[in-house]
Amino acid sequence: MSEPINIPTMAGFAAKGEVPEVLFWLGCMGAFDDRARKITKAFVRILNAAKVKFAVLGQEESCTGDPARRAGNEFLFQMQALQNVTTLNGYGVKRIVTACPHCFNTLKNEYPALGGSYEVLHHTQFINTLIKEGRIKIEGGSFAGKRITFHDPCYLGRGNGEYEAPREVLLKLDAALVEMKRSKQNGLCCGAGGAQMFKEAEPGNKEVNIERSEEALAASPDIIAAGCPFCNTMLTDGVKHFNKEGEVVVKDVGVDRRGGGSVDRTGISSVLHSRIYIGADPFRHRNRKKKRHHERASDEHRSTFPHPHDRYHACLRACMGVQGRARTQPRRAEIGT
Repeated sequence: MSEPINIPTMAGFAAKGEVPEVLFWLGCMGAFDDRARKITKAFVRILNAAKVKFAVLGQEESCTGDPARRAGNEFLFQMQALQNVTTLNGYGVKRIVTACPHCFNTLKNEYPALGGSYEVLHHTQFINTLIKEGRIKIEGGSFAGKRITFHDPCYLGRGNGEYEAPREVLLKLDAALVEMKRSKQNGLCCGAGGAQMFKEAEPGNKEVNIERSEEALAASPDIIAAGCPFCNTMLTDGVKHFNKEGEVVVKDVGVDRRGGGSVDRTGISSVLHSRIYIGADPFRHRNRKKKRHHERASDEHRSTFPHPHDRYHACLRACMGVQGRARTQPRRAEIGT
C-alpha cells in the first residue's frame, strides 16, 4: 500500500516566512473528480522526485470561474476571480503550474485584467522544462514501442499555441507518436469546452466526443494521451462507446506508472492508491460503506470549514439555473446538423 502524500500549503510556507518555487493549482477536477485526482497525485510525485519546492492553496483555492464565464454568468466569474486574485496576491504568488488547461487559460489570460498577473504553466510545459534542466529523467519502460496519439486540449493548443511541450515529453518514452487526422492547429474539441461538460446535450446527429474518439481510434493507437482532465473523461467515454476499452487506454501525460517509490517521472499510466491531504475528503460523506459516525464527522467538518467543492457546485447551480445539487457527471455536447 502506498504511503500518504503530504504536500505543503501556501499558508504553511507563509507561517515560516518562506516562498515556494511554484504554486500548484489543482482546479476543481483535479481536486474532486476521482480520475483527475490520480493525475494530481501523480504530478505531485513528479514534483517531489524533481525536488521542486511547491505548495498548494488547499481549502483557500476556489473555482477559477471558467464555467461561470463560459455559461454567461459574468458577475459570478468576477466574484470568484477577484476572490482568487486577492488570495494569490496576498501570498505574493508569481508562478503557477496547473494540470487543467481551462484553469491555465483563465489564470494566464483573464486574471491580469482583474489585477492578477502571474507566470502560468501547463503541467506538460513544466515537466518538459524539468527534463531539459536535468532535474528528472525519463525511461520508456512499458511504453517503448507503443503507438501513442495525443489529443490537443483546446485551451492549451488553439487557445494558447502550445503544441510541442506534450509531444516532446511523449517522445522521451521511446514510443511511436502518431497524429490524428485533425491535430494541432486543426484539432477538434473533445466536447467539454465552453461549460458543455455540465449541461444537457444540444440537438444534433453526433456527439462531439464520439466524433473525436473515432478520429483517435482511426490512428490505431495503443494509448490516447490527453493533457486535460475534461478531455480525459470525454475521450474515455468515447472509447467505451466503440467498445475499445480493452484495446485502447486513455491516459494523461502527467501520470506516472507506479504507485510509489521511484517513478518514470512522467509516464502516462495507471492508478495511484496513495491519499493526498489537502483538506477534508468531499466524497467521504457519500460513501455508504462508511460508518454513520464517519459521515456525521465529515458533515460537521464541512459545515465548519466550507470546501471549495461547495462553492463550485453553487457556481454551477447559479450559472446553469439548475435546481438542487448540480451534476457531477458530464453532459456531452453534440455536433449540430
